[in-house]
Amino acid sequence: MGIIGKGDKSKGASPGTTVISNGTRLVGELTLESNLHVDGQIKGTIISDHDVSIGRSGRFEGNLKAERLLVSGFVEGVIDCAVMEIVAEGRVFGELHSDDFVIEPGGHFLGESHPRREVPLAELSYERNHEPQLSSPEQHSDQQDSLQGRDPADHQQASPGFESAGRASGVGSSGKADAEDGSSTSHDGGEESSADDAQTVHREPRRTTWGRR
Repeated sequence: MGIIGKGDKSKGASPGTTVISNGTRLVGELTLESNLHVDGQIKGTIISDHDVSIGRSGRFEGNLKAERLLVSGFVEGVIDCAVMEIVAEGRVFGELHSDDFVIEPGGHFLGESHPRREVPLAELSYERNHEPQLSSPEQHSDQQDSLQGRDPADHQQASPGFESAGRASGVGSSGKADAEDGSSTSHDGGEESSADDAQTVHREPRRTTWGRR
């Protein structure tokens, strides 16, 4: 899992981990050569070649670049990391660039997800006025079909219970276009209610893995 176990992540911080404790508020840029755990509030930029975790009471807003990100608190902004995991009660809003993306039951993600690419952090600027679009279930399914080389039209024909919805801006009809432009995506690791049968579906943790180029 993350650098610090689930639950109360303010306990048991490993040696070499910088901890921003609850009640601490920072504004600015942090550049670290160690792991970082946040129980307080940070607004600005975090750059680390190691792991970053946001505890249940933690809140981050801005640009974040790390090797691995574990969220059980709140994050809003632009994220660039090799692996991101959202655990129960974790909430992430914004733009994600990652090759391995996991949402556990109770975790939430709303925004755009893209395969990771090495770009200067300055190009991953966080704009507070940006409002990510919420995509429909069939749009997310079309994206996955495109990445796996299947025709999204086949999936729509096999699901007559859903009306066809327009694609989110920037999503192409091929895996290449998807990988380059990304898509607007919403994930909920908890319960979902189907409009067709009004039954509650319990989902397992979701993992999205992008192939490296």
